[in-house]
Amino acid sequence: MSWLSDNFISRFFMVVINLFAAMTGNYIVSIVVFTFVIKIVLLPLDIKQRNSTKKMQMLQGKVKQVQERYKHDQQLMAIKLRELYKKENVSPSAGCLPALLQMPIMFAMFGAVRMLSNVQILEYVSELMKDPAAALPSTLWVRNIWQPDTGTANVMPALAQFSTLFSQSGERLSSGVYEQISMLLSNSSINQLAITAAKMQEGSFFYSAVNGTLSGIDPSVVKAAASMNYNAVVGPLLAQYEGLANGYFVFPVMAGAAMFLSTWLPQHMQKKSGKEVDKSADPASNMQGFMLYIMPLMIIWISTTTAVPFSIYYIASSAFTIFQFFFLRALDKRKSKGQENQVVKA
Repeated sequence: MSWLSDNFISRFFMVVINLFAAMTGNYIVSIVVFTFVIKIVLLPLDIKQRNSTKKMQMLQGKVKQVQERYKHDQQLMAIKLRELYKKENVSPSAGCLPALLQMPIMFAMFGAVRMLSNVQILEYVSELMKDPAAALPSTLWVRNIWQPDTGTANVMPALAQFSTLFSQSGERLSSGVYEQISMLLSNSSINQLAITAAKMQEGSFFYSAVNGTLSGIDPSVVKAAASMNYNAVVGPLLAQYEGLANGYFVFPVMAGAAMFLSTWLPQHMQKKSGKEVDKSADPASNMQGFMLYIMPLMIIWISTTTAVPFSIYYIASSAFTIFQFFFLRALDKRKSKGQENQVVKA
């Protein structure tokens, strides 16, 4: 795995999500709870960004005066602006950190969800080996939450993909499950070899090599492999959902739309109130402008290749951000109204 998705942060996220899942008994609920915990931990940084933006709004008049006075000397203008920010105890870059943190968090969540989905699919197949009627972990319109919610993804991965999942995450399985999946994949290889040999014409180029390899395997093992291999185990399940994809692209689109709304709404409200910050003087505003369009597109793209919990995280995160924006805005209005009342009484 790439270090971008498999690192100590993503592994920590996975541990915490599993902990919440053990407490709630549901991985979707666990992701939502995990999201709120992350947002609460980052709340001081979000408040700092909000306060930085408010200070920048209050300085807009003075900033424009400096820009107008030194518009013919950009170097001197930059010096004077730095002096102004220092005098007013304002850091233009203070509000950038929450936006910058979104990228490493996105990669960490991608890694955590991918590792988690790998393990869950492997364990589910192990359960199918014991109980062919084991139900898929579904939610709403999605038939398997550990596969992407798209109109092209199957409810279960193909044999080659399943083998890749095992090579990536097999070490995270219990010893019993690891041995079961190892045996299943070994049987799958033997069965594929037997199927290939049966289809080959005698005297063809690879006929001797394939049949020579097959003849070196105990016939009882070949027979057992025909009934206990990956395709045989998931076959009845796939037949049940024949012609149906795992989803309809709903969660990925919802995640991208929610991400866009949570970034666009504060900017729109600032414009509506006439308190928009000059983007040339506020790096945080520039960062928000970049995140407004790029991040939602990235979220949609990654969500179409990743298990459903990745989309759930960004839907819940964006919903929390919107609630937080209106809640803090209401507190600011209440505080301002209280200060006005004190002035009137005085």
